Amino acid sequence: MKILALDLALARTGWALLDGDRVRETNIITTDSSRLLRFRYLELYEALFTLFESNDLDIVLVEAPGWMRVSPRTSNQTLEAMLGAWTVCQVAFAQQQMWDDCELIRLDPGYAKRLLTGDQHAAKAVVQAALEAQGYAMDGLNNDQADAISIGVAWWRNEGRVREEER
Repeated sequence: MKILALDLALARTGWALLDGDRVRETNIITTDSSRLLRFRYLELYEALFTLFESNDLDIVLVEAPGWMRVSPRTSNQTLEAMLGAWTVCQVAFAQQQMWDDCELIRLDPGYAKRLLTGDQHAAKAVVQAALEAQGYAMDGLNNDQADAISIGVAWWRNEGRVREEER
């Protein structure tokens, strides 16, 4: 099962391509913070569109907050950027006409942390240590890449294996 896991954000989106729970590739998408939001959305759209287009995917996993999970302390600008990034991701997915062959799944923040460490508020270092203990090399990766790997691995171990067996 080919999985693209996204730690979605407007400034830096971490992504990881996995075959099951084997990491094939990981990187980040960055947008220019000096540009207006509409141009940053376009940068993100183009990068996601290319990722979707160049990989034969079965599942796209996106860690993105839902309406009810956003802290009341979140600024309007941050909220607009988060929800805008999620919308851009959905549009890029739809433009690829992937609906018949691939599933887009939104995961709540804390999903991977909870499954890998038992604590949905675990520090990034704790999550990365849990992945290293399971044989994943984290050296040289930034937090966004490590988060994307954790999203893919956690989902695979919790739900993906079952789906693969049902195919």
